[in-house]
Amino acid sequence: MTRNGRSRGLTAGAALATTLAATAALAQEAPPLAPTRDAELTYRATGDQPGQTYTLHVDFKAGGQLLRVDPPGMPGYYVLDRANRQMTEVLTRDHVYMQGPMPSGAADYLSLSPDMHFTRIGSATVAGQPCVVWQMQATDGNGTGCVTADGVILRASGSDVKGQKGGVDALTVSYHPLPDSLFGPPPGFRRVSPPGQGAPPGQVAPPGQAAPPGQP
Repeated sequence: MTRNGRSRGLTAGAALATTLAATAALAQEAPPLAPTRDAELTYRATGDQPGQTYTLHVDFKAGGQLLRVDPPGMPGYYVLDRANRQMTEVLTRDHVYMQGPMPSGAADYLSLSPDMHFTRIGSATVAGQPCVVWQMQATDGNGTGCVTADGVILRASGSDVKGQKGGVDALTVSYHPLPDSLFGPPPGFRRVSPPGQGAPPGQVAPPGQAAPPGQP
């Protein structure tokens, strides 16, 4: 290669390196919005009332569109399908399940939205996992969150437009393949209507109603 050719090559290489560096910098302007691999976490969750603390078990399916929440004191679990905005409530004691639209605000502290505005403010280690701390602003509230490089929220806290506060803090984190069966009702469970909507023919609504996801 001639000197001019080498010079042009070096210039092109420098331009490419600059472009890649700029792209990487832009990529750091927001955290991954969903987990990129299956993850099982135990959180310490806090509610709006002083001293309101409880343990929450959550399973994330890779892609973040499916998550299972096992709230304390509930004889069952919730499955949130973010892609289809659907929630399945499974009551293991009664061998029944209900399905309906995902309530607004369900598992807010466990998911991120492209509508949020993110500002990187630091880094931390939570439950033995490194994460980046972000300031988060949304139309319905604001707060901070610590998110891993693969999109798992390890810590989050904030308040909504009504001033209600809460948050989660990961106690344990485990990455391993999760079976699809975790994210739906077990075989043989009977689908029923939510309380107050009337039961389909030949079915009955389950007794009582569990607390919303994430509530004790």
